[in-house]
Amino acid sequence: MKQIVLELENLDCEGCANSIRRALLRQPGILSVHIDVKAGRVDLSCEDDCDRSHLVSILDVLGYPLLGRNSMMCMARAKLSCELGKIRHRTYYNPMLG
Repeated sequence: MKQIVLELENLDCEGCANSIRRALLRQPGILSVHIDVKAGRVDLSCEDDCDRSHLVSILDVLGYPLLGRNSMMCMARAKLSCELGKIRHRTYYNPMLG
């Protein structure tokens, strides 16, 4: 088992965290995901053969690039990912909304 720590751009709220968590936990080899929204940090526990660059590319597509690699396109993607994360969170915790 290995630990991967990623410091990300655009990580602003629990909606962002939900989108990130959901995407990463779907990847093979990911054992756990801990997200510190205030610090903009994701801590992953994963199997030894887990590919860090693959995980970074998934986060890029969602709009959460590594610290220092932000762009307008990433910010727009992050906003969309964040809102989807908020909707999924509300629907999961309150099925009457979905």
